[in-house]
Amino acid sequence: MISVLYVDDEPDLLEVARIFLERHDEFRVGTVTSAERALEILAKEHYDAVISDYQMPGMNGIELLKAVRRQFGDLPFIIFTGRGREEVVIQALNEGVDFYLHKGGDAVSQFAELAHKVKQAVSQRRAEASIRDHERREADILNFLPDATFAIDRDGVVIAWNRAIEKMTGVKPEDIVGKGDYEYAIPFYGKQRPILIDLVMREDPVIEATYPSIRREGNKLTSEIHLPQFNDGQGADFWFTATLLYDIRGNVVGAIESIREVTEWKKVEQALNESEKRYRELSDLLPQVVFETGADGRLVYANRIAFETFGYSMEDLENGVYIPDLIAPGDRERVSDLFVRMVEGDFLLPAGSEFMAQRRDGSTLPISVYASPVTRNQERVGVRGIIVDITDRKRVEEKIRDSEQNYRLLFENATEGILVAQNDRMVHVNPTVVSLLCYPQEFLTSKPFTDFIHPDDREKVMSHHLQRMRGENPSTGYMFRIITGAGDERWVRINSTRMTWSGKPATLSFLNDITEQKKAEMSLVQADREYTNLLNQLQDVYYRTDTKGILVKASQSWAALLGYDDLSECLGRNVEEFWLNPDDRKYLLEEISRTGKVTNYEAWFRKKDNTPLIIETSSHLYYGDGGELLGVEGTFRDITERKRQESILGIQLDLGLALQKTRGMRETMEAGLDAAIRVSGMDSGGIYFLDRERGTLDLLLSQNLGDDFLRRASQYPLDSPQARIVMKGEPYYLPFSELESRRSPLQEEEGFRSFACIPIVADGQSIACLNVSSHVSREISQAARFALETVATQISTAINRMKAEEALAGSEERYRNVVEDQTEFISRFLPDGTHVFVNDSYCRYFGFARDEILGHRFKPDIPEQDRGLVSEFFASLTPEHPVGTIEHRIIMPDGSIRWQLWSDRAIFDPSGTLLEYQSVGRDITETKVALDSLARSEAYYRSLAEASNDLIFMIDRDDSVTYINRFASEMLGKPRDEIIGRGRSSLFPEDLSRHQRQAIEKVFSTGAHLRSTGQITFGGVAHWFDHSLVPVRDADGTITHVLGISRDITDQKRIESELQEKTDELERQNRIVNTLLDSVPIGILMVRAPSGSLILANREALRLLGHESLPDTTMKFFPEVYRAGSGSPYPADETPLSRGMRGESSHVDDMVVRRPDGSEIRIEAFGIPITNGHGEVVASLVSFLDITDRKCAEETIRSLAQFPEENPYPVLRLAADGTLLYANTPGRVWLEALEHHEGELPDVIREILTEVLEDEGIYFEEIDDAYGRVYEVTAIRPENEQYVNLYASDITELRRAERAIRDANEKIGLLTSITRHDVANQVMILKGFTELALMNDPEPVIADALRKIDTAGSMITRQIEFTRAYQELGHQAPGWFSVKELVRSHAPGNLRVSCTCDQEIYGDPMLENVFFNLFDNTTRHGMRATGISVHCREDPDGLVVIIEDDGVGVSHEDKTRIFEKGFGSNTGFGLFLAREILSITGITISETGDPGSGARFELHVPKGNYRAGSGDVPG
Repeated sequence: MISVLYVDDEPDLLEVARIFLERHDEFRVGTVTSAERALEILAKEHYDAVISDYQMPGMNGIELLKAVRRQFGDLPFIIFTGRGREEVVIQALNEGVDFYLHKGGDAVSQFAELAHKVKQAVSQRRAEASIRDHERREADILNFLPDATFAIDRDGVVIAWNRAIEKMTGVKPEDIVGKGDYEYAIPFYGKQRPILIDLVMREDPVIEATYPSIRREGNKLTSEIHLPQFNDGQGADFWFTATLLYDIRGNVVGAIESIREVTEWKKVEQALNESEKRYRELSDLLPQVVFETGADGRLVYANRIAFETFGYSMEDLENGVYIPDLIAPGDRERVSDLFVRMVEGDFLLPAGSEFMAQRRDGSTLPISVYASPVTRNQERVGVRGIIVDITDRKRVEEKIRDSEQNYRLLFENATEGILVAQNDRMVHVNPTVVSLLCYPQEFLTSKPFTDFIHPDDREKVMSHHLQRMRGENPSTGYMFRIITGAGDERWVRINSTRMTWSGKPATLSFLNDITEQKKAEMSLVQADREYTNLLNQLQDVYYRTDTKGILVKASQSWAALLGYDDLSECLGRNVEEFWLNPDDRKYLLEEISRTGKVTNYEAWFRKKDNTPLIIETSSHLYYGDGGELLGVEGTFRDITERKRQESILGIQLDLGLALQKTRGMRETMEAGLDAAIRVSGMDSGGIYFLDRERGTLDLLLSQNLGDDFLRRASQYPLDSPQARIVMKGEPYYLPFSELESRRSPLQEEEGFRSFACIPIVADGQSIACLNVSSHVSREISQAARFALETVATQISTAINRMKAEEALAGSEERYRNVVEDQTEFISRFLPDGTHVFVNDSYCRYFGFARDEILGHRFKPDIPEQDRGLVSEFFASLTPEHPVGTIEHRIIMPDGSIRWQLWSDRAIFDPSGTLLEYQSVGRDITETKVALDSLARSEAYYRSLAEASNDLIFMIDRDDSVTYINRFASEMLGKPRDEIIGRGRSSLFPEDLSRHQRQAIEKVFSTGAHLRSTGQITFGGVAHWFDHSLVPVRDADGTITHVLGISRDITDQKRIESELQEKTDELERQNRIVNTLLDSVPIGILMVRAPSGSLILANREALRLLGHESLPDTTMKFFPEVYRAGSGSPYPADETPLSRGMRGESSHVDDMVVRRPDGSEIRIEAFGIPITNGHGEVVASLVSFLDITDRKCAEETIRSLAQFPEENPYPVLRLAADGTLLYANTPGRVWLEALEHHEGELPDVIREILTEVLEDEGIYFEEIDDAYGRVYEVTAIRPENEQYVNLYASDITELRRAERAIRDANEKIGLLTSITRHDVANQVMILKGFTELALMNDPEPVIADALRKIDTAGSMITRQIEFTRAYQELGHQAPGWFSVKELVRSHAPGNLRVSCTCDQEIYGDPMLENVFFNLFDNTTRHGMRATGISVHCREDPDGLVVIIEDDGVGVSHEDKTRIFEKGFGSNTGFGLFLAREILSITGITISETGDPGSGARFELHVPKGNYRAGSGDVPG
C-alpha cells in the first residue's frame, strides 16, 4: 500500500483523483487544498509520495516542491497540472521533481498514468535508499581500515583505494580508481608490473620469483619485502597480504591487498635480538642461577647454571616449567602468593628472601632469591631474578642448632596436626591440632581423645590405636570425623606410627583436614546421580562408545526404544550390532573424524525383534582431561512418525498440484480418492455425489471394493442414514470397536474392519462425501483423520476453483476494458507467433500501433544469450504444467537493453494440442539494476571486511552483536554463531564492557566518530588496540548500528616506548641547532647528497617558502621555481640545491618561487656544496633573500608609464594580487559608485579579476552600481603580463526597455496560464465524473449523453492545449541555433537521419519544436518512410533549409491546408504552430514534395538571419 498526499485547490478534482487511485487498493490518498496546509500535514504524518498542482493561491507547486526538498529530502514529488510552459517544466526539473504530468485527455488513462508514475517514483526511491544505506555502511568499513588497502576487479582495474594507502603513497583515490594495466604497482616499484594481488588471481612463476618468500593459507598470500625507494632512499620493510574477493554467489570478482610498513618494528626486533644475545652470554658466565618468567609463572629463560642446579633440560623448559615446580612443597603456596603479589600489585620481594627449592629428581636445597618485576608498557608482565644456592650456609647453621630446637620448629610450624597419644589421652599436640579442634591445649590433654571423635567413628579409631600400642601394624592412612569446640563436624585423614614417649609406648599421629575434599567427593557423587537420572529422563537417547565402538554408557531410553527389557542387555556390545547397515556407521565416523561432529544424521537401527527403526543422531568426539581421544558420544531420536507425516504432507502437496490442473469433476474426485486412501493407510474407498434434484446419493467412483458391494451400495435415497450423515456435514469415523456392533450386513459381508465418511463441501453446502475403509486395520489414528479432512478440504477448494473459473470465463468480455487499462503488457498469440490480442500498454511499450501487431508474427528482439532460455521455457509448458514465469532481456528499437518479467499460460484443447499462449509482462529493468548493484556492493564490502586482520564488528541499539568478521571471532575464541545475535557484554570483563557501552551510547546519541586506545586480554595475553567507533545510518539518516574497528597495536606500542628515549635525545640536540638557525634573518636550507632529502630548514626559510613546517621526505615537496621574466620552469638540475649536490657553487640574482597557497615571491639565492674530510660532497646548502618588493616596485613604474589617461570610459588596471595600479577619472567615479574604499576592491571586481587570471582570455560581465546604473564590463589580460585591464560601458537605458517588454509579456502569460489552468481543472473534473458514471452501466440514453459530454470535454482540452503552445511564441529572445545540433537532438531513433548543413540560423527558442514536429510527422504519417535527409542551399534571397523523407508524401489538395489550425489527425496544431514560430524571425515554410515520393519541407531564412557554423557542433 502506497500513501499519497494530493494537493490541489479544486476539491472536486481531489475527490475524482482519490476515487480513481483507490479503486484497486494499491493507494491510500490524503487530500488537501493548499500547499501551506500540506506542509503542516507532512510534518505530522508519513506519506510515500506527494502529487501537487502547479497553479494554486498562495504557495504554488514549485514553491511547495522547494519546501518539501528542504524539509523532507528526496520524498517522491509529482506535479500534475494543466499548466505546461517550458520554463515551468525546466524549473520543476531543476528543483528535483520526479515527474511532470499534464492534465487533459481521457480521465481513466490520465489517472492510470499518474498511478504508474507514483509507483515508479516510490519504487525507485526505495531501491536507491537501500543501495545508499548498504554502500554508505560498507564503504565506511574500507575507509576506516587502518592498514593501507586497495582492491581490483577481474580485469585488474582498481575499484577501491582507502585513506591509509592514500597517506602511504600520496596517490589520491580519484587519481587511481578506474585505472588498470598494473598502475597500482608504480608507488611501490616505480613501474607497472604484476604484484602479489595479481598472483592471488592466477599462478605465475615469474611473478612469484620476484618475492623472497610467499606464505599460502588457502586463497590468502602473505609476503614480506624490502623496498629501497621509500624513506628518502633509505628503504622500508613491508608486509603484503592478498586474497580473493567473492560475490554473493561465490564467484571470484576480484582481489584485495593490504600493506603494512614494519620498518621500525624490524629495526627494534634486530636491536632487541642483539641485546638479548649479549644478555644471555653474560648470564651464562655467572655462577648463580639467572631466570625470567612470564606473568603466569612459566619460565621463559634460564641460564646454564640453572639447568645444572635444578636438573632440568632445555626440552623441559620448552615443554613448560613453572616457578612452583622449583619450590619444595612447604614453600610453594607462599612463593605462589608472593609471585602473584609481585606481578599483580606493588609488592617487591625483599632482597635475599629464603625458600626451600626442589630439584627435578625430588631432592631439595635451600636458596636465597633476589628478584624484581619485569615491566613493559607500564605493566608488570613477569619476574626476573637471581637464585643463590645456600646449601653450605644452611648446613653450617644446622650444626649450630640442636635437634630439639629443630624438632620444636618442625612441630610448632607444621601445617599438619601432630599429636602424641598414650593410653586414651593426647599427651602432646601442636598448634595445628589446637586450631583444628577449637579447644585450648590444656583441655585437649585432660580429656579422652575419643571425646573429640564422632560417635560413629570412635570404635574404629580406638581399635587402630590399641592395636598399634600392642605392637601390631594395623592399616594407616584412614579417614574419620571429629567434633570441634564450635560444634562443627569435620573430616580428617590420620597417619600414625608407634613410638616411645617418656619411656612408655605411644603413637605419633599426623592429621590432615580433608573436609572440603569430602564435600567435593559427595557433590560429585550427587552430581553423578543427578546426571544419571537426567539421562534416564531424556526422551532422546544418549549414548557413549569407546574408541573400539563398544557401548560403555547409555540412557535407559536406549533399551526402551530398541525393545530390550534392560539396558544391561546392550552395554558392552559393539554398537555396530544395533545398526541395520554397518556402512551407515562407517560414513558417520568418517564425517566425525573430518569435522569433529555431525548434526541431524539419519540412519536405520535394528530393534531386538529385527524390525528396522529410522533415527536421527547428533554426535561428536569426546576427550579425556589430558586431551586424549576417548570415543564418540551423542544423542538420537526416533523419527518414524516425522517421516510418516512428511510422507503424508508430500501426498497432500502432490494432490494440491494435481488439482490445479484438473478440469472436470470426475478427474478431481479421482485424484482426491487416490490421495485419501494413501494418506489414511486404508485400502479401499469411494466418493458419493449428492443429487438434490433427484433426491439420491449416488456412487461416482470407487477403488478396491467388491462387485457385489458396488451393485448393492451404488445409490441411497436422501432419507437414508447414509445420506443424512452426508447432509449433516460432519466427519463420521467407525473404528472396529464401534463398527463391530453397528455395521450393516453388507459391510460385514465386504469385510470392513474400519470405516470413515468425510463430507465434501462447496459454497457452504455438502455436495458429496469421501468414504474410505480398511479390510485389515482396526483403528483410524488422529493423524489419519486429520489427513482425510485435509484431503476433503483440498477437493472442496478445487471444486470452488472450477466454479470460479467458469464464472470468470463468463465475465471475460465484461472485464476486457479493464485489461486494456492495465500498465502491464498483455497479449495472446498463436504457437507460430501470430498475435491475436494486445492491450494498449503492450503497443506503447514496443512503439507499434495495434494493427501493426495483430495478425502478424511479431516477436521482440531477444539477445542471443537469452534465446535458448526463452525457447526452453516455452517448451516446458505442457498440459500438466501449463503456467510459468520467466525473466529475460529484450533489445528495444533504440538499441537499449531492457529486462522484462513475463507470466505465460499455454492453452491446450482436450486432446492436448497447443492452441495459443496468454502472456502478462512488465518492465523490471530498474529493479534488476538496483538489486544487482545492492548484491555486488554487499558482497564486495563483506569480502573486504572478511579479508581484514582487524577486529570488525557491528552493534545494534539493543547492545547485541549483528556482525563480526573472521579475525575478531578467532581472537575472541568463539565461533561466530555463538557471538552474533548475543549481547556484547557477555564477551568481555564487566569493567571493560561498561566502558565500551558508554562509548557506544555516545555514538548513538551524538552521531560522532570516536577513537581511543586501550588494552584487552585474549588467552591470558594483554593486547593494545586502536579502537574506532562509527555511526551507521539508514536511508532516513537514523543511527541504527555502531560499526567498530579495532587494530592490534601492541607491537607499535612497544616500539614507541623503546624509541622514545632515542627521540628525546635527538630533540635536545635539534633544539640547540634550531635556536641558532632561527636567529639568522636569511633563509637557509640544507639537503643530503645525492638523495636530496631535507636536513634542515630555518624559520626564515619556512616563512619565505610559505610553510609552517616542511615535510621531511624528498625534494619533490619543495616549491615550484621559475626563471624571472620568461616564466619558464627552472630545470631541476640547474637549481642551486642541485648544483650544490654536484659540488658546484652558484648565485642566482632573480628567481620566482610559487608557494603552496599560490602566491609568488622573488628571491636572490646562493648555493654551495658541503664536503666531508675526504672531499666528497655530502650535502648542499642554499641561502636566499626576499627581493619581491624591490622587483614589484620596478615593474609597477614601468607598467604605469605605458597606460593612457585619455580614455573617456571607466578604465582600470589591476595587479594579479588585486592591487589597483591605475584608474582614470571615470573609473574612479565608477568605483565610488560601487562603494569602493581606498586600498580595497569591490567584491564583484575581484571576482572578475580571478576569472580572467584563471582563463587567460577576454571576460564579459554586467555590473549594477549603487545608483541603479548598469555597466557592461570587458576585462583583458595582456599576453605575458601579470595585470588586467578593465573597460566599462553604461547600458542602463537599453536594459530598462528590455525589462519593461519582458514584464508585460509575463503578466499576459500569467493571466492566460491561470485561466487555462482553472478551465483545465474543471474539464478534468467533468471528464472524471463522466468516466465514473459510465462505469456503472447507465441507461443507453444517459450513457449516450455522457459520452457526448466527454467528447465535448476532450475538444475543450485540445483548445486549451493550443492556447498553451501559442502562448510560448516570442516569449523569450531569439538566438543562434546550429542546424546540425537541432537535427541531432530530435532525430527519431527508428529512422536513418543525415544532415549536411554547417550553418547556424537565428530563431525563436521554440525553433527546436519545429524540427521535432517535422520529424514526428514523418514517424506518424510517413508510413513506409525509412530515412530523413536535411541539407541547405544558398540563393539570392537567403538560405533554404530542406527537410525531406522517403515516405508517402502530401497530396496536392493538402499542401496548403496542412498549415491551417486544426487540420490533421493528431492535435491539428503542429504545423500551424511551426509556421508561427518561424515567422517570428522572418522565416517561411512550404511543402514542395511530390505525392507518393515523400514529404519535402523548405524553410526560407532571410539574409542576416543565418551564418557559418562554429564547426564544433556534432552532426
